[in-house]
Amino acid sequence: MNGSSVKVGRRGWARLPGAALALLSSLAVIGVGAVSGPSRPAGADEPLKDKLIVYTSYGAPGQSATGTVVGHAYVDLVDHIHPNCQPKGCHYIYGKYPGGSWPFNTDGKINPDNNSGWSWRITYKLTVAQYEAAFRFISDQIKNPSRYKVLSSNCMEWAAEVAAVAGKSMQPYKNAFGVPEPAIFRNSLEKIGSGWSPGDTGGTVLKNHNPGSSASGAPDPPSATPPCCDADAIVRAAMNHPATMASQLGLRFTKLTLRTDHPDANGTFRVIINHPDQAGNMYGIIWGDGKRTIAERSQTAGAATYSFSHTYNSAMTGPLKVIIVENGQITQYVRTLGQTRRGSGHAETDVEPTPPPQVMYPAAT
Repeated sequence: MNGSSVKVGRRGWARLPGAALALLSSLAVIGVGAVSGPSRPAGADEPLKDKLIVYTSYGAPGQSATGTVVGHAYVDLVDHIHPNCQPKGCHYIYGKYPGGSWPFNTDGKINPDNNSGWSWRITYKLTVAQYEAAFRFISDQIKNPSRYKVLSSNCMEWAAEVAAVAGKSMQPYKNAFGVPEPAIFRNSLEKIGSGWSPGDTGGTVLKNHNPGSSASGAPDPPSATPPCCDADAIVRAAMNHPATMASQLGLRFTKLTLRTDHPDANGTFRVIINHPDQAGNMYGIIWGDGKRTIAERSQTAGAATYSFSHTYNSAMTGPLKVIIVENGQITQYVRTLGQTRRGSGHAETDVEPTPPPQVMYPAAT
């Protein structure tokens, strides 16, 4: 294996093969050469010197509706035992990204995140064995990353997987639909409070009081990566600026204007979406009276349809807009609803087939 393999693990002065060694070593704040073992064998009384830090960028500068990153989570594995890493430690900072423009199910990438901004983080102290387990998982993922799925296997879920491998339980990070969300994780940390430690999972929470800095402590540059990984935030951005979000995601944007209709006699209008993909669509509805619906799933799911209902209790000030985010494209359906309550009370909206081919994101810098 390129003549560089001895045995797995940092603690026995082992060496990682090939590209994984070069990539991991390049991110060390202190230290040169191989990422390898300690100055002494690890024993049962080994002090907790190493760390795992889990970051969320949600709420950090640039996280606007049209920002280039609408929510991200990543990890920092800190080595304090290797002689080359003393006294400040070596930092290995990574996150998961989509490798293509179909974020619902595409190739995954594990990219360096040492220049990424952050809003909140939690720091766990690790034993030697816990550090080793997390180190092996990250290096294996760099070589053979798992699939990226924005509604399940995204950056937030990957950070939680690293923590689980290191024997740490994360604070709540999934929304009501079970979708991993950097925003939910951020809210969980904010509830605990900066400087406090949750009694059930351990770790120490910290708010970034210098939001212009990145995880490595350097100034936070504009991100070169595509939007990820907060599903709700992607839908919100698509509702506000669908063409812009489609461009940032590398997707096609289509706008369709439908015929005028009216709510039914009770003032209710129902949006019915035919041929939905439960694992590959997200929906946003602007009802036209100041109310909005954001969902990764429908209110009711049939065999071949999703439906969303709304009752109008105030006058409409704009058209009904239905935004569907799917693999390959963002589609916006626009329909004017009359004030008179005499219409069909529902509209059927077909989801178009996903257009090939995939467009790959440029490599993160």
